[in-house]
Amino acid sequence: KKMFKVLVNFENLNITRNPMEFGKIVKITAVEPAVLINIINTFRTSNRSFLSPKASVKIIDTTIIDISHESLLRLWNRLRVWIKEEMESFEIYKNLCETAALYQEGKGSLLTNPELQIVLKWRENQNPTKDWGLRYDHSYARAINFLEDSKTKFNQDVIFKNLAQVKRIKRNKQFTFLVSIAC
Repeated sequence: KKMFKVLVNFENLNITRNPMEFGKIVKITAVEPAVLINIINTFRTSNRSFLSPKASVKIIDTTIIDISHESLLRLWNRLRVWIKEEMESFEIYKNLCETAALYQEGKGSLLTNPELQIVLKWRENQNPTKDWGLRYDHSYARAINFLEDSKTKFNQDVIFKNLAQVKRIKRNKQFTFLVSIAC
């Protein structure tokens, strides 16, 4: 799934193949090379040939891996679902990068709920690597730091609100106790 998402380009909503060196695919997907080679070999057998190069070519870091035909992008339903997922993931990441840039310029604030929870869930589900992020925007580090700062601030706010509530409850109990003694 991760590999096929990497092998697709969807700039300007024009979905095309995105041939890439095997070494780059390994970095972006964060999948062990041996595991990835087994997957590639499964999809480039003579009876499937979804990927190129042909099965007779040995895969090394500089080997270009590509989807064998553009029609797969339109006709393979599972791949279309994966492309849609990748496009949605890209949109969340792009928005995160833009919001982080605005915050750094002093024109925005840290993320709060529900946006924060949406982005945290995205990160948990997608587990975006630095190399994945750099494909789309070169401010990956800033975006992830911004997300972590937002999460930290949110957690601190929750703690402070809970402490304030505990103090209120304690004060109310003391007040009630004093009023009952006075009565």
